[in-house]
Amino acid sequence: MRPRKTLQLRPIYLVYWTVAALLVGMLLPPSATKGPTGDHHGPTHIHATQEVDPDKPPEVTLTVTQDALSGWNGRVSTRNFAFAPEMVNQANVPHHGHAHLYVNGQKIARLYGPAFHIADLPKERNIISVSLNANDHSDLVLNGQPIAAEVVVMNPVAAETANRAVPANRLTNHSIETKG
Repeated sequence: MRPRKTLQLRPIYLVYWTVAALLVGMLLPPSATKGPTGDHHGPTHIHATQEVDPDKPPEVTLTVTQDALSGWNGRVSTRNFAFAPEMVNQANVPHHGHAHLYVNGQKIARLYGPAFHIADLPKERNIISVSLNANDHSDLVLNGQPIAAEVVVMNPVAAETANRAVPANRLTNHSIETKG
């Protein structure tokens, strides 16, 4: 029998491999280092898309009004679409899912029903938008265009309070179950 050769690892090689691994990690784009869920609240978050049936596409409209006491009340109206909170993260079912709510391009909440309340808006001019999403969070699209609605809301707050930061947790979501 031939004697086995043993691999002798010199300490200097460990240093080389460590430096190489660090360099590769620094060269990767940030999105390649995120976990499987990604960043669900960043402005660059991208979902998969699901093309809907063009013969009966879901439709969405959005209304936002100032609350008499404080904040803003919103309502998402849909056609050919049912909110289905019990089906989130499950297999997609046509015309069922939830919505994503954005303020100035920043996702602030998932909506499992048509009504919501935003406690405060950060500045005088705000773009509030909502998109319809399937159970797996993919964006519903028609001919490649997202099924979404948006409104511009002018917040009449004083200029000195208009620029303060508003945490995302200042949103309350009132889920009203719908059947359809």
